[in-house]
Amino acid sequence: MAHENKMVLSGDTLFKSGKSGIKDLSTEGKKRLDEVAGKLKSLGEIEQIRIVGHADVTGKAAANQKLSERRAKAVKSYLVAKGVKPAVIITSGVGDSQPVVQCDAKMPKKALIACLEPNRRVEIEVVAKAKA
Repeated sequence: MAHENKMVLSGDTLFKSGKSGIKDLSTEGKKRLDEVAGKLKSLGEIEQIRIVGHADVTGKAAANQKLSERRAKAVKSYLVAKGVKPAVIITSGVGDSQPVVQCDAKMPKKALIACLEPNRRVEIEVVAKAKA
């Protein structure tokens, strides 16, 4: 019997608006990912890890799709560097299609970016084999 575990790494904890590379990860983001890597190792045998990147609605939809995919791949690369097996990791991006908050587009740009922060996230779903 497998069990699922979902972690959401939100917004600017990982990447600033428009950023997606490993070098763009914040110090806090790296700390959170180190915790995730430790947690993954404690789960035992992992069947699959799904990493899904998300973007906010600022910018064009096609660019947001690519940005969300790059965010997921950067998180995968970071976790692999911390010893997580790459073969079990699947990455994808959903662009700005799954927002968790809605903000008034007429807000000043800085306020809008801050308001949309929860939409810039990476979700990690882990399917692990239950320990006997």
